[in-house]
Amino acid sequence: MNPLTGIGRPLDFNYRTNRVLAYVVMITVLVLGGYKSYAGYELGAAMAQALMGGIGIFLTWALNREIDPAWEWSAFTALIPLFFYVLFYSPPPWLPLFLLLLLTRILNRSTGYQAQVSDIILVLFIAGWMAYSG
Repeated sequence: MNPLTGIGRPLDFNYRTNRVLAYVVMITVLVLGGYKSYAGYELGAAMAQALMGGIGIFLTWALNREIDPAWEWSAFTALIPLFFYVLFYSPPPWLPLFLLLLLTRILNRSTGYQAQVSDIILVLFIAGWMAYSG
């Protein structure tokens, strides 16, 4: 058990779905960066949009994986519409996705461990930041 967190978990690349996710995120970042720069964004803004889109894709997959842990491939179902949304509009806000992921892990105890004090402080900080910033 990690002494800092009870809900953190590394991405194990021995699982096929985790390797597929890594490829999906890399392809997403490359395609988004190319498309956004072609659409008229400056290079820095295009890469920022691409990285934020990749983070959004990953967090959406992780949240879906926590919701339905029994079937590994169900986490990919939301990625196709999200990819096109990110491609034509903007990346999803990743802070609410991250907060939902943390709360889901605390409620499900899917890591097998109880949440530590640092996990609760992180959740309260993120929720407070989101409430403060509107």
